[in-house]
Amino acid sequence: MENNEIIKNQSKSSRVAEWTIMLFDTLLFSSALNCLFQMLAYSFTKAFDIALFISSLALALFVHFYSMNIKKNPVLKNRFVAAISSVVIWALLIPLISIICK
Repeated sequence: MENNEIIKNQSKSSRVAEWTIMLFDTLLFSSALNCLFQMLAYSFTKAFDIALFISSLALALFVHFYSMNIKKNPVLKNRFVAAISSVVIWALLIPLISIICK
C-alpha cells in the first residue's frame, strides 16, 4: 500500500527524469559490454576498444552508484544533471579516444 502512495505522489516530470537516468545508465553499460565483446573477438589487440571499455565502464559505474542511488543523493535534479553530463562526456570521449589510439 505504501509504494502505491509514493508512485501516486510523484510528479510526471520526476518519473521522466528517473527513467532518463535509467536509460543513460543502460546506454553506458551496453557500450562497455559492446567494447568487451569487441576485445574478446579481436584478442585484446585494439587499443581503442580497451580505452573505450574502461571509460564507458567508469562512467556507467559513476551513474549507477551516484545517480541511481537515492540515499547517496536525494536531490533528483543533481542526479539527473550527473547522468546527462556523464553521457555528454562519454560522447565527447569517443572521438578523442579514436584520435589518440590511432
